[in-house]
Amino acid sequence: MLLGLGMSRRDTGDRFEMFLEELLCDCGFRCVRRNIVYTRWSRLRKKYLTRRQVDLEVREGILRRKSVFEAKYLTNGYRRSLPLNYRGQNLPQAVEEKRKFAEAARGYLVTNAYFTDDLVEEAKRLGIGLYDREELVEMDIRRGGDGKIGRKIRKMNLRDRGSSYSEKVYVLF
Repeated sequence: MLLGLGMSRRDTGDRFEMFLEELLCDCGFRCVRRNIVYTRWSRLRKKYLTRRQVDLEVREGILRRKSVFEAKYLTNGYRRSLPLNYRGQNLPQAVEEKRKFAEAARGYLVTNAYFTDDLVEEAKRLGIGLYDREELVEMDIRRGGDGKIGRKIRKMNLRDRGSSYSEKVYVLF
């Protein structure tokens, strides 16, 4: 399906992740990685058991605490709210499950839109951090931008950083 300027849904998601990677780096996070695949490997069975993909991984502080970010891009995000159940999954629960799988200290859900009240309540209950459009605009302004994040997301060049870029992390047990 094409969205707006001839971009597919996957392209806009990749562009949003690249925008977030750049934004977090510019806001002082030093170790930001995008599109990380965690795989559980069983020594006993000698095979891969399960895998999870996270959009962004950030390590912060002296102890290099790990946080994982799930990014959800919505077209016309300035007018829309991200619902609790999006495409058949409870988003805060999905982020919490990925956080546990990746053995991260924190999990965050980020969108270029807004959150519904029930999503905010569920995220608060699970301890999931939320970044919505207003917070992204504020972060962009703090780093010296004009706050027009929609335009910046659309202008992200997929060829610069590669849309299929990913790292694999193996968790043994």
